Amino acid sequence: MATNTLPQRTALNLAHLAVLLTAALQILTPLLPQIGIGEPIGSRSLAVRTLITPVGWAFSIWGALYLGATVFAVYQALPAQRQAALLHHLRWPAAGAFLGNAFWAAYTQLYGLSFVSVLIITFTLTCLIVAYHALSNATVSKTA
Repeated sequence: MATNTLPQRTALNLAHLAVLLTAALQILTPLLPQIGIGEPIGSRSLAVRTLITPVGWAFSIWGALYLGATVFAVYQALPAQRQAALLHHLRWPAAGAFLGNAFWAAYTQLYGLSFVSVLIITFTLTCLIVAYHALSNATVSKTA
């Protein structure tokens, strides 16, 4: 019979902390230009005009994404959730995706959009695919 929890101690561990820290880091990194480090991401985006360059207001989606990431980070660290099997499989991919967002923001603000920023996005996407795979496996397990 499948269980929804893992039989381990319930103290905060490195994975719990990684999610909390990287969730905060991805929110704080875009603020670097406000302390004189780099150029705002919006300015960098406007400097690269292509058919797929998003309009300025499209970046407002990040408010909802940051809120969701913060809620997830806090939720997964709650004592009652620390041993949840699904969260166990989501923590490192989530931390990787959050870290990728932070690295992308830092790199873009400092160096602009380039092939390196595409590599960072690819890393972030890979982490998100791993998380999606964990979610889909959990859904299949419950319906089977």
